[in-house]
Amino acid sequence: MSSNYISPLSNRYGSDDMKYVWSEQNKIMTWRHLWCVLAETQQELGVRSISREQVRQMKDAVNKIDLVAIQNYESKMKHDVIANIHAFGDATEDAKPIIHLGATSQFVVDNAETIMTRDSLIRLIVKTAEIIDSLSDFAIENADVPTVGLTHLQSAQPTTVGKRATLWIQDFVTTIEDLGFRLDRLKFRGAKGTTGTQASFLSLFEGDSNKVRAMDDIIANKVGFENKNLTKVVGQTNPRIDDASLVASVCMIASAASKFANDIRILSSRREVSEGFESKNQVGSSAMAYKQNPITCEKICSLSRYLISLIQNPYHTAANQWLERTLDDSANKRILLPEVFILADEILDSMLKVCKDMVVNYNIVAKNYKEELPFFITENIVIEAVKRNNADRQEAHEEIRKLSIEAKTRVNSGKTNNLIYRISRKKMFKDINVKEMLEFQYTGLAKEQTERYIETIVTPIRGLYLAK
Repeated sequence: MSSNYISPLSNRYGSDDMKYVWSEQNKIMTWRHLWCVLAETQQELGVRSISREQVRQMKDAVNKIDLVAIQNYESKMKHDVIANIHAFGDATEDAKPIIHLGATSQFVVDNAETIMTRDSLIRLIVKTAEIIDSLSDFAIENADVPTVGLTHLQSAQPTTVGKRATLWIQDFVTTIEDLGFRLDRLKFRGAKGTTGTQASFLSLFEGDSNKVRAMDDIIANKVGFENKNLTKVVGQTNPRIDDASLVASVCMIASAASKFANDIRILSSRREVSEGFESKNQVGSSAMAYKQNPITCEKICSLSRYLISLIQNPYHTAANQWLERTLDDSANKRILLPEVFILADEILDSMLKVCKDMVVNYNIVAKNYKEELPFFITENIVIEAVKRNNADRQEAHEEIRKLSIEAKTRVNSGKTNNLIYRISRKKMFKDINVKEMLEFQYTGLAKEQTERYIETIVTPIRGLYLAK
């Protein structure tokens, strides 16, 4: 037990894999890798003050991280990058003099954050694809299971359990498309110098601008970014507005997940669909022993609310980047980006758990459907009245409305639904076998829509992101 505050994101939420991406260890290793790539590229392009042996020593020291030494340096120098330069230099024999040559702090800070963001996005995309996959299996399995549709949380025209699932899937499809777009458009800062003019590198290469441009391209390629993903102009930092669009895209996960989780909570209250209990020993309430609460879905909604609240933060940061840069983005981003990705990661993992454990109470679904069925067929009765009896559509609709209200009032008083009896007595609806109409399902093309959506939209996603 610690006497210091520990963020729930450190020990409660998020996968170990995602938390490692944003760990101090991985950040420092990424910084060192970037310094190695910088020095190696400069040496390859003819900088005589850098030897292959110095580059080799740097590479050998990438994993030799002394966090205590780094902290000691930073406590004296009040600069984390300089502290890391000194600690990295201490881990080599001869390379210390050429580490960070011509670079500014943002060479490692911004570029490392971009690499970590890329790695995080890939993880989120794969997990989103797994959710789409799991929900799609659920949708196909329940494609033809009729259920009460709900608009305004009131009974509406029927749909199917599977068709409803396609609405959840569609939100995640939109999300994965946007995340993929952000990943494809992710911009690497490269080696641009202190104010983005590359003046220090131009001096290093004795005025050879071609080598400066080549260095920028080579470094980007060595860490997995093509030229099209290399930011063309910067001040000191990557454009902070890029962070704003990135966070907005990641927050789509929260929006899609919260919609799903809220729907499951509603359906759980109707006893139609539940998230499933994790084990037979799981306790729902400390007082009410019978309770089976949708706690995972509630957690999804809770974390999603917090994640969505972070959207406006990077827009403010982007708006307040004075001229070539100011430092009031730095402390903010240290908190923002890890939180955004770890929260999204936890939300997706929780989603996957619910998707795999979801339980459909088919008897309850059928019971609720049957109770509302007389109301469901009323639109079809209006259509038949017009077709068979040349009735006025508006008059037929008004008559059905009055009869439905009378029947619903009766139901609300605890009596049986006698809407069909009331309709059958009206002259306007003669020659219509209303009772026979109760034998049909009124789910339209729900089953076909579900199957077609999975086949045309989900199948390509499965092929692109999943090894199925």
